[in-house]
Amino acid sequence: MAKIKQRETEGFFKPGPDPRAEELVWDRARLFMSQYFPDWWGPVAEVYYEVAFTLDHVTTEDGSEVRRYRLVPQFVPEMASAAAHDTDVFDLVMDICASSVRLEGSVPRGFRNLVSGVLDGTVKRPKRKSKAATKSWKRNFMLFHLTHELVDEFGLNPTFGIPTDADAPARQDLRWSASALIEKVFKQAGIPAVDERGVTLEQNTAMNVWHKRSFVAAMQKARAERSQWFHRLCNEVQSGADGEALHPFLKE
Repeated sequence: MAKIKQRETEGFFKPGPDPRAEELVWDRARLFMSQYFPDWWGPVAEVYYEVAFTLDHVTTEDGSEVRRYRLVPQFVPEMASAAAHDTDVFDLVMDICASSVRLEGSVPRGFRNLVSGVLDGTVKRPKRKSKAATKSWKRNFMLFHLTHELVDEFGLNPTFGIPTDADAPARQDLRWSASALIEKVFKQAGIPAVDERGVTLEQNTAMNVWHKRSFVAAMQKARAERSQWFHRLCNEVQSGADGEALHPFLKE
C-alpha cells in the first residue's frame, strides 16, 4: 500500500475553495489508500450499501482494525439470495461474514446456510454474467460521490480547470473545480495516476466520470432489476424507524 505523503499546502490555491474542501479530499485520499476500503464493489453491491447496511471500522483488542457492518435485518434474506448468482454481492456477503466472525465470533444467522455451502463445496462463487470491467468501479464510486460532495457542500464547479497566472483577469476569479482539486490533492497524497491494475485516476478521469454518468446508469439499472418487494421494503425502512432497525449482527 502506498504511503500518504506529508502535504505542503502553502501557496496551494489560486482563488480557491473553502479550506474544508481540501480537508474533505484529503480524508477521501486516505480512505482510498487504506486497506480498510472495501474490496467488493459493483453496482448491485452498492445498491445494498445504500439501503441494507452501514459500514465503519473498529479497533480490536490486538490493535488491528476490522470493517464493521450494521445490517438492516429485513434485507439479509434478499442479500443471501442475490449472493447465489451475483459475483459482487457474493464478495460483499463473504466480507460481512468474515467481519462478523472476527468481531462477534459467529456468522450472521441469515447467511449461515450460504456460508455452510461454501465450506462444504456445494456453493461456488458465481461467475460474472458479462465481461464488463469492474476494476474501475471502486475508483468511479469514490470520484462521483466526492465530486458531488464538493459541489453540494462547497459550491465548486464540477469540472472546470485550474486558473493560472497566465489566464485573463476575469478567469483569475474562478474557483478551483472539484475535478482539479481531486487531482491536485491525490497527487500530493502520493496516489498514482495509474495504479497496478491499469486504472487511471486524474483530473480528466474525474471529469469523465461526472459527465458520462455511466456510474449513475449502472446504479439505476441495478435498482430497477430488484423486485417490487425490494422497493417496498426500501420505502418502509427509509420512511420508518430505520435507525432502530440497524443491528450490529444477527444472532440467535
